[in-house]
Amino acid sequence: MDEPRPATSARGDDLIELTHALRRELRNRGESPTGNWVEDLAEDLHTGRIQGWYYGEGGAALGFQSMRSQLAFGHVHTEAGPLALDRAERLVDTLREHMPPNAHAIDVGLTGLSPEEERALWDRLRGRPGANLIVRCAMEREIAPEDAAVEPRPPTGLRTVPVRDVSLEALADLDCRAFRHTQDSELFGTDPADYRRVLQELFDSRLGRFLEEASVAVINQEGTAVYAALITSEQSPRQATYLDLMVDPERQRAGLGTFLVRWGFRALRALGYGSVRLWVTASNAPARALYERTGFRPTATASIYRWSRPDPGGQPHSG
Repeated sequence: MDEPRPATSARGDDLIELTHALRRELRNRGESPTGNWVEDLAEDLHTGRIQGWYYGEGGAALGFQSMRSQLAFGHVHTEAGPLALDRAERLVDTLREHMPPNAHAIDVGLTGLSPEEERALWDRLRGRPGANLIVRCAMEREIAPEDAAVEPRPPTGLRTVPVRDVSLEALADLDCRAFRHTQDSELFGTDPADYRRVLQELFDSRLGRFLEEASVAVINQEGTAVYAALITSEQSPRQATYLDLMVDPERQRAGLGTFLVRWGFRALRALGYGSVRLWVTASNAPARALYERTGFRPTATASIYRWSRPDPGGQPHSG
């Protein structure tokens, strides 16, 4: 198996072509990097600001990674061809081998492989020490006229405000606590500062146009605590995406999740959207059950390969 070359040695046009192909795959699965994302990523890879490796002719492939706090986040994209699976495996291993020394784990997302190829890749990778697989499920739901017939009401003693009326710090703290002790806990980072950065990117429309009118927070009557929030973006003129739905762990199973989902349906219907989609981690059984109860149906899956570096006691970090 030939070795991937550093992205700094690639021609600029080749990197642009690869990042365009990556963006197409992301859009096909409901993620919509906006602005000059393609050009900026290609430039960062070419100059070495983002560490990456690539394959050129005979089935192009690209892998890259960056750091947030004590976590490394990588991605591997491969074009279809007889070498796709082999090259994806080698690129994942390359990212793992070059994980920054201060990172205790790396998450690697995948695009370009079929579901069968992703399963075959995991069969090859699962023997590496510290390896874990996170499966993400895409779910979709049509928005019907009856979704606008009744206005959902928050639980007694709580009220809604535009999500932007809540401080970014309070939202980040809620988001961090909502997913603690789950496989989702390190998908964005390790502390509220990481969540603040990601939330700001969502508000800045980095993953589709932020829909202010279809995003909401649930707070107490005094306005001193935030208990739940929904952040929504536009995927296309007819389809929206629930980017983030967070509920205070101490108030879960109290109807807040159902309220947010149905509130979003009504808002999106009023805005003219015909469907909404979201991503949920397969192991998050309560969230999947909520979405199934409210009419979402699975449409696709995507894999994240996580490799955790052993702690000083010799055991892999949890996650």
